[in-house]
Amino acid sequence: MDLRETEARKIIRTVRKMKITELNVELELHYVSCCLEIIEDYGYWDEIYYIALGKILDNAIDGISKLGMQDKYNDKIILLSSKASEYGIELDY
Repeated sequence: MDLRETEARKIIRTVRKMKITELNVELELHYVSCCLEIIEDYGYWDEIYYIALGKILDNAIDGISKLGMQDKYNDKIILLSSKASEYGIELDY
């Protein structure tokens, strides 16, 4: 599982360098969703994992703001934040 997570973060970093903001937002939101599913399926992870999850969501929110697409992504981010709060994770939006 660590290898897949590492590969996912590499892809996100590569897309960031390509400056394809909308694709990066989609990847970051998908990554956060997958991480929350892992937490749900396997239980608690450490604080560093939660902090990294928050940073990736923050990057996605910054990209959404840059694109001016808050309406398109609002429901998805609220859903992710709500799901995270079920596990004691504060993902601010």
